[in-house]
Amino acid sequence: MKLLSLNMRVWTRDKDKNSVHYWRRRMERIRNIIYLEEPDVLCLQECSFPMQLWIPWRYRKVGFSASHHIYVNKGVKAFPVGWSIFHNEAMVDGVLISNVHGTWKSKW
Repeated sequence: MKLLSLNMRVWTRDKDKNSVHYWRRRMERIRNIIYLEEPDVLCLQECSFPMQLWIPWRYRKVGFSASHHIYVNKGVKAFPVGWSIFHNEAMVDGVLISNVHGTWKSKW
């Protein structure tokens, strides 16, 4: 099983269309990485709308999360296990995958 984990960053932070970090340019690069690597499982942090529209069609989301999604190739057996605002979990082909997003809070 091949897993790819990427932090997408919140798209609203990048408003300068001339910047190399502008969200649309970043999403094009991320989608190209996904196509190049062809992972079975994608763990994406800070993946909010409209970033979700850039995920290739061959992937389906497993479970529910505000912005820390787990996607799998459509042929992969997977089902949701649990979630919170900071993580999402899924059982993928018998392996528990936890997609965790750290926080900047000092108590963590």
